[in-house]
Amino acid sequence: MKPHFFAAPAAGLRISTVAALVCASAGAHAFDDKWSGFGSLVAGQTFGRCTEGGLASAFNDNCTRYIADWAHAGIYDDQASIRPESRVGLQWTGNFTDSLSATAQGVARLGPGQKADLEWAYLTDKISSSWSVQVGRKRLPLYYDSDFQDVGYAYSMIRPSPDVYGWDVVNYNGANVDYSTDLGDWSLRATAYAGGEDSRKNKYSTIFSDQAQNLKWKDIIGSSLEASNDWLTLRASYTQSGFQQIDPGTGAPQQLPTGVYTGHQKFYGVAANVDWQDWLVRSELAATDRHDQGYKATFGYLDIGRRIGQFTPTVGYSVYREKSTIGADYVPEFNRTVSAALRYEVTKSSDLKLQFDHDLDHSAVIVTGDAKVVSIAYDFVF
Repeated sequence: MKPHFFAAPAAGLRISTVAALVCASAGAHAFDDKWSGFGSLVAGQTFGRCTEGGLASAFNDNCTRYIADWAHAGIYDDQASIRPESRVGLQWTGNFTDSLSATAQGVARLGPGQKADLEWAYLTDKISSSWSVQVGRKRLPLYYDSDFQDVGYAYSMIRPSPDVYGWDVVNYNGANVDYSTDLGDWSLRATAYAGGEDSRKNKYSTIFSDQAQNLKWKDIIGSSLEASNDWLTLRASYTQSGFQQIDPGTGAPQQLPTGVYTGHQKFYGVAANVDWQDWLVRSELAATDRHDQGYKATFGYLDIGRRIGQFTPTVGYSVYREKSTIGADYVPEFNRTVSAALRYEVTKSSDLKLQFDHDLDHSAVIVTGDAKVVSIAYDFVF
């Protein structure tokens, strides 16, 4: 989840677009479109006993620190800030025909060096009531919350567990095929997808390097299967890809810790979520095989909450643990987090949340160090 081998400076940021969006024709069908959006204003601060050093260069000047958003280098320290996680998104959907539509979504963040990014830009062709095909730029669906990870209003905690949702690449350019059907009281959905991502000036890499790196996930293929009824949702997923770190000056792949220049990686995940009467249970167990980068890891979380009028208190536990595949040449990370949150429904489209996290770093060599974190958020959708 958190490779420690970034070393060289990187070049400019890429935002991929979908050329097909400008080519679709509505024909005789009356075109219609709609806009929607979401946002989160999040403030947080760490406290506790100071930890000096650590593997991450981003931590050198801080007493305590907590990585809330790995993909965008959203890090809290002992100075209160709204920059690590605050964001706003705007989505447009246009229907060209009864079956053909286009979707685009941009997200702006307050983090250092951040700007508005195109997260989604894809065409959807609904071939039948069961089958659909999408082509363009989408979120990489590694785990259950991936598609709506930026929409804070969608979950009872302030953020999905960083111990699970903490990867260097979150989007891909490619295509997916979806099949959905009903089987008795169950709704089934199967998805297969393929593509790639070229991430320049990758924000994740700045956690471990003084300058951003260029990363490439090649030949991504994956699938997921989801089954749900009125109170239970189950999901299983698998993704694999090639991995390269590219020298920003020459454009040549850099050597990975195992000596290869192109690595291979695999991701596995299962989720079980319950929404029964006033009770909410969110759980996920996952693993990754990144042996070419020096490690394998297992990780997961369990959140339990209950709706009490307009309030939803939630407690959670998560863990992330690596195992080195190259002995002492790689220092594995071991991290646990205990969380408690309280959500208050302000309106039918907004909420307030207060959350406490106790992050424990059990790594043989300190990565982040222990930290206690208090954060407050206002989430909204429109």
